[in-house]
Amino acid sequence: MYQKFKRLRSDQSVLPLDQSQPTPMQLTSKNGSMVVDFYPVKFATGEIHNRLMLKVVTFCGKTQSKSYINKNDFRREIYSRIEGYGYKVTNGELIPQLFNSAMVCAC
Repeated sequence: MYQKFKRLRSDQSVLPLDQSQPTPMQLTSKNGSMVVDFYPVKFATGEIHNRLMLKVVTFCGKTQSKSYINKNDFRREIYSRIEGYGYKVTNGELIPQLFNSAMVCAC
């Protein structure tokens, strides 16, 4: 399942091999209480959004937040959580989620 990832450290941390196309993934904290899912976003036509990922933060099994982040922020956050906080990649096979324009900030 993790053949599209590369090992960062000897403690099993991995990142996607192809950084040009963000890979959906789930990260879990060291103690397992915090889970962050990153999903590709798709339109109703089935086309995958080329700039956004859906980020879902769950703490102790309860969803805390859902937000769209751009793919550059996605890459930085993955690296930060794995390298800085010791998160592990626990799932790399997440299904694209339907884009909801009501979640986009009008800022």
